[in-house]
Amino acid sequence: MSKSTITTIIIVIVVIIGAGYYFMTTGGQSSPSSDSLLTQTAADQAAVGADQLALLNQINNIKIHSEFFQSELFLSLNDIVQQIPTGSMIRPNPFAPVPNVPSPFSSSAVETPPPATLSAALAKPTGVKK
Repeated sequence: MSKSTITTIIIVIVVIIGAGYYFMTTGGQSSPSSDSLLTQTAADQAAVGADQLALLNQINNIKIHSEFFQSELFLSLNDIVQQIPTGSMIRPNPFAPVPNVPSPFSSSAVETPPPATLSAALAKPTGVKK
């Protein structure tokens, strides 16, 4: 290769690295000025505040008629809430092994060959022809 070709390749590589660095640090977007960010934030807050005021005005207009709570339909409802058991159901360490329950990760559940058999199996690859 000639010296001009090597120089061209080096310049192209440096430009690609510089462009990659630029896009990685800026995200490929130009950064807006801080004044426009403050203006957008203030405008957004004003819009959100107006929406919240409209919702509060709608809530203030709600009228609850208490006659419903004295009606036969409401009084015929049954409470079917179940009490949450306390005390003996809670374990101090939920990650501790459960007594008298075999774990799939315990050493007794996994059968490992003796070390001599394992080393012999690793020494002789099967299915490989020379």
